[in-house]
Amino acid sequence: CLVGSEMCKETEPILAIELMNAAQGVDFRRPLKTSPLLEHFLHTCRKKVPFVKDDIVMYKEIHKTVAFLKRTKFEY
Repeated sequence: CLVGSEMCKETEPILAIELMNAAQGVDFRRPLKTSPLLEHFLHTCRKKVPFVKDDIVMYKEIHKTVAFLKRTKFEY
């Protein structure tokens, strides 16, 4: 991050929530598909953070998603 590690730390849950929302949105649109790159990424993400079928307290899923983002290497 440009500003510092504290700013990065504060944005981690926001990025996690955005990823969770995007993954849910793509899954709601099934059987339609996105690009092969994103399909692979979402498949890998779903191994750690499953589709949310019912209302739940989301903090555990947010923590799982943050951990997934931290350990995932992004290649374009």
